[in-house]
Amino acid sequence: MSATPLSGHKRNQPIKYVCLNEWWLAKPRLPLQGLAVDGIAYGQRERKFLSTVITKRYEANVLETEDGVTLQLRGFINTSLSSQNGFPLNVCEDFLLGFPEDWQKYAAQSVGAKCVDGDTGFGEPNGCSHKGADDASPFSLHDNHSGET
Repeated sequence: MSATPLSGHKRNQPIKYVCLNEWWLAKPRLPLQGLAVDGIAYGQRERKFLSTVITKRYEANVLETEDGVTLQLRGFINTSLSSQNGFPLNVCEDFLLGFPEDWQKYAAQSVGAKCVDGDTGFGEPNGCSHKGADDASPFSLHDNHSGET
């Protein structure tokens, strides 16, 4: 997988739409709280995508992030990678076909949840590893492309 931007994306030009062919639940990068979605973005090259917090559900497979990116989810959730991110199987099953109408209750459960000694915030112990999509080069809309440190 490549570390170059998605097709049509130029530095300092915000991405407004991302289609994820493979996707899984994730906890947003600190200090953000709520639910996020990671996945493999569709384009000329497949790339790992890391979303910010999900703020809106238009349809089960169409979401919006807090930074205004529209995500389209294709296919079923990757329960294995979601589980590796600390989400129990019963939560993954509720997201099997996309985000359920009551998705916000899961976001509320994960707010303040910390990966400490395997505590996921969902009342079940689980590994809090953020491993997945082996050998993928992740990108995020918050990557620093300006050369500043």
